[in-house]
Amino acid sequence: MRSAEQILGIIRERGKQGSPLEDIYRQLYNLTLYLMAYAHLYSNEGAMIRGTTSETVDGMALKKIEQLIDDLRHERYRWTPARRTYTGTAGLHAFGVCQLASDCFPTAG
Repeated sequence: MRSAEQILGIIRERGKQGSPLEDIYRQLYNLTLYLMAYAHLYSNEGAMIRGTTSETVDGMALKKIEQLIDDLRHERYRWTPARRTYTGTAGLHAFGVCQLASDCFPTAG
């Protein structure tokens, strides 16, 4: 069985090559990938910004991640839209702030 680091390395390499990914959906059930994504998000300066719900990264728990994986496995998870936020002078710069569960999906970068 491949480690989470190996899986992310393969995904990055295939992305650089422009190669398609196959059977990637089953990686959404890999708890270690979520924990790595959480560690990446938690150290981010913007981690305390709330998304479409009142949740922030500091409120994430292992039980929530396990529930998210279970919802995905049984096709119960529903994506939510991002909350649009403006920064800078006169609100010229816009970015989307996602719901915490969406932020914690495994990332390749």
